[in-house]
Amino acid sequence: MAVSKAETVKYIKAIGTFEEGEVVEGLQLMGEDVENIGQLVKKIHTKLSGVNTDKIKGKKKQQKKPQRVTDEQKFQAMIAKMKLNLEKYEADANIDNWEIDFPTPSYYGNKTFEELKEICGMLVKVADAAEKTKLLSRLERGRMYEFMKISARFDSWAATCE
Repeated sequence: MAVSKAETVKYIKAIGTFEEGEVVEGLQLMGEDVENIGQLVKKIHTKLSGVNTDKIKGKKKQQKKPQRVTDEQKFQAMIAKMKLNLEKYEADANIDNWEIDFPTPSYYGNKTFEELKEICGMLVKVADAAEKTKLLSRLERGRMYEFMKISARFDSWAATCE
């Protein structure tokens, strides 16, 4: 059964995808032919070791052009992410306590590491609460601006809100 060069190349390349233990098992099945195969593989390796592979002609792999994401796709992904985060937040039964009032020492030099860690944790919680308050404030301003835009009572809603 004759094997073409193309098939031989395909089989040699495929051997490289196996783990070392799998190749050893395959060679054990070969029995007496292992020595002949070993010599042949060594010859191929020796001939290929100095070959410059930059100028080998053949089919070059087509590089996939990155697909351009439209603004609408970005917006849809953002809305989906917001909805997912909102569902997670609403599913959580924990009460979200927003601590804003906290004592701060005038000097940190006399504090232990644990005390400093606790103060740091409080400051992080305060920053989180302030960010949430800022977001709620902007949401409410947006609702108010929307009302003013559609209301006939105000001539220029932008001037009113400055």
